[in-house]
Amino acid sequence: MNTDTDDAMAQAELQIHTDSRIAEIRASLRAQGHVSRHHCRDCGEEIPEKRRLSIPGVSLCVGC
Repeated sequence: MNTDTDDAMAQAELQIHTDSRIAEIRASLRAQGHVSRHHCRDCGEEIPEKRRLSIPGVSLCVGC
């Protein structure tokens, strides 16, 4: 493999690990009763800005 491929693979692995850790932290915060203004309290997906602005205090994404 070349250096560019190695770098891309390392970056992809790091991104997967980072995304997984963020999901774990969000789940832990939800379990402790912390509510995010930007992420759904049920599934953890990001709540679109348009929805957050049109529904003050919204805590669920469109799907939930």
